[in-house]
Amino acid sequence: MSIKYFSVMLVMLGLLIGCPKANNVAQSSRELILGTNGGYPPYENYNNKGELEGFDIDVANEIAKKLGKKLIIKDMSFDALILSLNQNKVDMVMAGMSITPTREKEITMVAWKWCWHKKNESNSFQPG
Repeated sequence: MSIKYFSVMLVMLGLLIGCPKANNVAQSSRELILGTNGGYPPYENYNNKGELEGFDIDVANEIAKKLGKKLIIKDMSFDALILSLNQNKVDMVMAGMSITPTREKEITMVAWKWCWHKKNESNSFQPG
């Protein structure tokens, strides 16, 4: 892993780690469920073994590790990400998603594009 890549990952983790989880399912579960769209290298893509890998997957693994949870990755269509988050089918979303006014009405986008949660939750991620 290059020093630049590692440094960026540490900065992103610093923005996310230690923050309360947005959705009660994640607080009571031993699993952290990530929604993503596995077709956006180098952030998320399938390797030769058919496993998802990439920057977002590495960051999600570190978040789950820090929270003491097992990461479960759900690959889905890009259009299903926000809906799945709002229906509590996933705990967080990491994908190549731009911040738009329409999306900000439904979800809170934190630390660039790295993690989002539903609006109006009592416990929410706060930038570091």
